[in-house]
Amino acid sequence: MNGLSKAPGGFAFEGRTAGREKRSRTLSRALYHEQDRAGRGEPVFARTAKGWLPVGHIEDRGGCKVLAKEVDSKRHRLRRPEGYALEGSVVEEARERGVSEVEIRERDTGRTLRAALDAFDTHGLPIARAGFAPQVVLPLARWQVEDPRQAALFGKVTP
Repeated sequence: MNGLSKAPGGFAFEGRTAGREKRSRTLSRALYHEQDRAGRGEPVFARTAKGWLPVGHIEDRGGCKVLAKEVDSKRHRLRRPEGYALEGSVVEEARERGVSEVEIRERDTGRTLRAALDAFDTHGLPIARAGFAPQVVLPLARWQVEDPRQAALFGKVTP
């Protein structure tokens, strides 16, 4: 098993040392807050080869909590299956913290992709890649895409 299994309420992790990881994550969060994070929300961390690093932040948008993440599409978008992945522990932490939506901003293209956090449970595919913690990939077809280049081409549309 890849350490991640589908459970009725989402994904469950097997064989993790939650207490030790929680302490490490808390320490990383304290160090992260010592730096200036102008305008960003509460950080979300994932374990990497370099230790616990921030992978995004939670923004409160009028009562709706959004997990926002900035990426380089050429580097972070998966090719097979085509989509974006989040570490399983990040999905679980976001759920525990009341997040309802995930937003990915592609720095290189200017596009913004949005999906409901629940979509990772209903349409997400658990994957295990060498060198990475268990992840859940949401296929690109399940994301709502906003492309500023397309909006400029057709003119600004107001709902």
